[in-house]
Amino acid sequence: MFEYEEESAYYGGRTKEDVVRAFIGRKASVMYPKLGLISFNPFTFISPIYYFIYRKCYISAAISYGIVYALQSLSVDNSTYGMLMLIFRIVAATMFYKIYQWEIMRRVDKWTAEGKTFEEMETLASHKGGTSILTVIIILVIELIITYIFYALIMGATGYSIYDILTI
Repeated sequence: MFEYEEESAYYGGRTKEDVVRAFIGRKASVMYPKLGLISFNPFTFISPIYYFIYRKCYISAAISYGIVYALQSLSVDNSTYGMLMLIFRIVAATMFYKIYQWEIMRRVDKWTAEGKTFEEMETLASHKGGTSILTVIIILVIELIITYIFYALIMGATGYSIYDILTI
């Protein structure tokens, strides 16, 4: 999967594999063998944006959000929108491990270009990688607040009540 054998002798046996496993965190024994493969990830299927955020893949989460927003903006009927979202979720779920590998290697390559040793990269990876449920909760709370403000503005501008909006 990774080309690192010649580099490991210089850093006391540390390799890119150690850095990648440190980045993945507790689930490294399960996820590492799947990196770079096309394999279905059910959590990504359920909620691609939030699972990318949970795994600290912020660029992929932003791209997923852009895709979802673009699909919502298409002005198609609900069945077409539902089919497009299903296709998007299936693609995201089957490509998750390739995307996750890209996210990890992008950071490892950046640290390598900065001249960090594998030991330093392993420490950085364990701090910057892994998972973050707190970030997901914060994003959900922000979305709820924005949604509440949006609906409050609509109701204030139109004179409708929340019941009127929900029954349209």
